[in-house]
Amino acid sequence: SVITLGLFGTASGIFLMALGTHWVLAGLGFIWTIAMLSVTRAILSVYQMEIVPPDWRALMSGATSMAMGLGFTSMAFGGGYIIIEVGYGGLFLAGAGVTLVSAPLFWFYFRRPRGEYA
Repeated sequence: SVITLGLFGTASGIFLMALGTHWVLAGLGFIWTIAMLSVTRAILSVYQMEIVPPDWRALMSGATSMAMGLGFTSMAFGGGYIIIEVGYGGLFLAGAGVTLVSAPLFWFYFRRPRGEYA
């Protein structure tokens, strides 16, 4: 799915930031990551609204926003401690790893044809 590809694209940008040794590579990785996140989040929002009954759409949107906010908050809060221990590279590698794990999980759960997992 496009969301799965977007997640892999996001992870590639994070890897570029983690492994790049020059500020230009870090900048390109950041721009790529933000671009992929923007595309993926927009598509995910449309997809969620398609599969949820109209009466539940507001709740679903709120729950998704809260979950993303909690994810960003926990990474920012915990990231400071990770940076102290292993540096920025370690933090970015952890973020890329979590993103890489989430892509196939999303694909598996929402794959087509829809079976008992959708």
